[in-house]
Amino acid sequence: MRSPLVIRADAAGTMGTGHIMRCLALAQEWQDRVGNVIFAYASAPEPLVGRLRNQGMQTVCLSVTPVSREQARETAALAQNVGAPWIVVDGYGFNAEYQCELKCGATKILVVDDDGRCDSPYADLILNQNAFAPEALYRTRSCSARLLLGNPYILLRREFTVRWSDWKRAIPKVARRVLLSMGGTDPDHLALRFMQVFAPASLRGVQVDVVVGPGSSDRFAIEQIAKQSDGRFRVYSDPPDLPQLMSKNDVAVIAAGGTLWELLFMGCAVLSFARYDVQQEILQGLERREIVQYLTRAAELERANIATRLGNLLRSPALRATMSENARHLVDGRGAERVVQMMCGFQEHVRP
Repeated sequence: MRSPLVIRADAAGTMGTGHIMRCLALAQEWQDRVGNVIFAYASAPEPLVGRLRNQGMQTVCLSVTPVSREQARETAALAQNVGAPWIVVDGYGFNAEYQCELKCGATKILVVDDDGRCDSPYADLILNQNAFAPEALYRTRSCSARLLLGNPYILLRREFTVRWSDWKRAIPKVARRVLLSMGGTDPDHLALRFMQVFAPASLRGVQVDVVVGPGSSDRFAIEQIAKQSDGRFRVYSDPPDLPQLMSKNDVAVIAAGGTLWELLFMGCAVLSFARYDVQQEILQGLERREIVQYLTRAAELERANIATRLGNLLRSPALRATMSENARHLVDGRGAERVVQMMCGFQEHVRP
């Protein structure tokens, strides 16, 4: 029997689009193996909602805002009406009180979490895909709850996993092409700041592909700068084949988030910075393992330091080769498959 899945996630403002985008990977795997998917959201940019619909997902805009017990009851009623065996929640507001309301029905709950703030005794599965995620974050979980922790469970969309699992990256002696991405919304207007990094003469021969997220308010300004750059900057908004674009870039400069794991799967050398404590811990841990290079916290970014670090990486083929190999070992692209297998076999406690 093909069972539906309900996913509860939002995207807007400082929140970014990462919660919905990583759940899209899980939704695609559920589509392929089990049944249809319904995204329930309170806020999301229209282009992102359109993308979900184009992927064959149903979308439901919840009538109750903000996150509250009443909203949880509306989500639970939706799941019960369609006969969904699972509700997936991904977001920072879905605490124990929210999960308790979801649990009033017979539906199981999968909580996607980053830093332990969604720990509760009501989740059946807790997924933290971040490298180095510790079990100690989830001390109040129920004795029957299962933990899915770390890089084996990194969620990647099928556009990456279907075509690029066996791809081998070439490492040029001098890198000339850089991907620049500040996430789905870029509330701090960092893409505009980072475009100024490429002003020094040492970086003028570099081609920069700027990926603008669906919630960014700076698209027009970025495109105007690109038009005056004699082709140095190329702007992409929701590119139809993001893995293909990543494959052409030797280095990426990005805000930490879901794009990080996608680039590591593609074996791309990454320079990144942190907005939150958990991102800093992850990036510093990855840097110790020669997988990424960590810049600093977002508030401490300095243009001259970024340009120097970037220039050194562009001229270091051995370092980029090491980073690429280590990254590919970390992210194998089977995270969504493992999670759905666990969901389907939960009652029998089947391990992935």
